[in-house]
Amino acid sequence: MRPHSKMLEQVARNIRYLRSQTSFLQSEVAETLGVDKSTLSRWESADTDPGVAGLAMLARFYDVSIDDLIYGEPKVGQDFNAIDDDPVDEDALNAAREYDALRAQQNKETI
Repeated sequence: MRPHSKMLEQVARNIRYLRSQTSFLQSEVAETLGVDKSTLSRWESADTDPGVAGLAMLARFYDVSIDDLIYGEPKVGQDFNAIDDDPVDEDALNAAREYDALRAQQNKETI
């Protein structure tokens, strides 16, 4: 297994764990994050990488750090609605999405 695959599996495991600890349905999390349920499902099954923007949204939603999502054993924060209480910096989110799009384009060019 490649190192990237191991990391992707760890991220997927942590995303599944966090959702199980909050009793949210995939559809509820996906709707709150503004992604398709199938996208969240692919993140949870390690079929696709959530990218920088996805990690940022997930970390904010579950009130954990991005490091916890990637490397650690996250513990759900106290405020599950943090994403609603503290608006996401749209410029930062757009920059993260642009970065993800650029990375995806570069990956296509190298294949």
